[in-house]
Amino acid sequence: MGNYRYYSQAGEGLIEVIICAFILSLSLFNITALKLTQAHIELQQSQYTAAWSLIDYKLKELRHLTDSTDEFAQLSSNQGGLMAAGETHYDQYRFHISWQVNVINTLRSDSSLSVLLKQVVVKVRWSDRGNIPHEIMSHTIFNEGIIIR
Repeated sequence: MGNYRYYSQAGEGLIEVIICAFILSLSLFNITALKLTQAHIELQQSQYTAAWSLIDYKLKELRHLTDSTDEFAQLSSNQGGLMAAGETHYDQYRFHISWQVNVINTLRSDSSLSVLLKQVVVKVRWSDRGNIPHEIMSHTIFNEGIIIR
């Protein structure tokens, strides 16, 4: 029969294992980084949703003040309604809510009577875990008994 020669691989299998382990570990690190980014985005989205809920609640609360002449007259910056301006905890987050009221006098087109309007800008501010500040705001214009958008 013939002569069989055996060749030694002299560590070639070890290099292949190291390269394979490197590729697998790189994939695992990338998946972990992707999951952390996803968790950060979900947290940020949850904070924005909670902040918009606060703004919506405050605007609805202020709209009810337009039904009463006395309450409408007392509506001013950071005053009016049950929710106070300042720090508030909502949905496990800490927010700062404030609102600015500007009085607008207009003349009706059919007469010389002045109409009193109040523009309200509601702002919600917070800082995320990285101490990065965020702020959202919404505004509307109120007339006693009427909401103008």
